[in-house]
Amino acid sequence: MLPRVRHLHDFEDPALARRLADALYAEELPATVRESRDGAHSVWVQEDDDLEAAQAALAVFLQNPDDPRFASLQKAAEEQRKEIAAAEKKSRHKVMRAREAFQKPAIGRVTAFLIGASVIVTLFAQFGENREFTDHLYFATPLQDAMGTFLPVESLRTSYLGQHEWWRLLTPMFLHLNFFHLLFNMWWLKDLGTAIEHVESSRKLLALVLVSNLLACVGQFWVYPFFGGFSGVVYALFGYLWMRGRFDPTYPVRLPRSTVVLMLVWFVLCFAGFIPVANTAHAVGLGVGMAWGYLSSGHLGRGRGRGLRRSD
Repeated sequence: MLPRVRHLHDFEDPALARRLADALYAEELPATVRESRDGAHSVWVQEDDDLEAAQAALAVFLQNPDDPRFASLQKAAEEQRKEIAAAEKKSRHKVMRAREAFQKPAIGRVTAFLIGASVIVTLFAQFGENREFTDHLYFATPLQDAMGTFLPVESLRTSYLGQHEWWRLLTPMFLHLNFFHLLFNMWWLKDLGTAIEHVESSRKLLALVLVSNLLACVGQFWVYPFFGGFSGVVYALFGYLWMRGRFDPTYPVRLPRSTVVLMLVWFVLCFAGFIPVANTAHAVGLGVGMAWGYLSSGHLGRGRGRGLRRSD
């Protein structure tokens, strides 16, 4: 359902109408000025959900339209429009890069390396059947006490500080335990990873992969120590692109609604227990990606409420 434009107030003086509309714009309450047949200049709020906040701002404005802060807000609105125009101009090039990310057959360099490493490691591990090799790929060697209780802290301390097996920080994501597990993850990695590489950089993708993998592995290890695969990282990349595209108006990548629904439905189905998967890794990866994407969008810095709200 499309938002409705709502009438806010009529002014005889067009300068006052423009001043209010600019002040609302600076407060991230988009508004327009229209001239009616009787010569009045009407201010209309573009978003129905913004009407209540705009009415509060109007009450403050009508008390003293010549207040110097409204001149400051007009200037701020002018600066914002210039910034948006510059960002849109800059994003035209990014839009072309985004199209390339999804339409060109070329895979990003880091993405290609990650896919190649996953295939090689999984084949050497024989999808987990080569137990001697596979046991050295898990996040840590699980230890138990005399009662058979899993000791995650002691396991991590022994593997990393005792035996210095630091490669285990990375190897779980390359290990896949069946063909469809490998195919599913590599397919999504190809699309999501390449999009980030083409639109942003290989360095950004690598940072996302390393951070989300580490946090997803730590979370999953506490629940169940025998796990592997790129699923947690794939959900991190998905969460990043989803939130970045949703909250950053200049970001050129927008995930299709069908993709978002598919990934979220699969996420829920996995938690339903139909198949054995590393659900904790999925959840941590998704959370990390969404948080990173939202914070990178700059949405927090564009928050509302810089002084036009009415205080009773």
